[in-house]
Amino acid sequence: MHIKRYQTGGNVINVVRQGTIYESSGFKDRLEHMMQQMEAVGKWRLVSRDVFPHYLVDNGGSVFTNQVC
Repeated sequence: MHIKRYQTGGNVINVVRQGTIYESSGFKDRLEHMMQQMEAVGKWRLVSRDVFPHYLVDNGGSVFTNQVC
């Protein structure tokens, strides 16, 4: 896992539809786990996770803000 093109202290912001996180085969049980692994090894730290219930019509969304270490 590498973080390229970001300076230490910079922010990485991921916006993901809730359905994608929990239902898509490409992300289900993998996205949040990978983010937690990157935090555990000191690549970044979670600054915030915000949930927006009506992100896209009736689909919720999550915004993850991480700071590069």
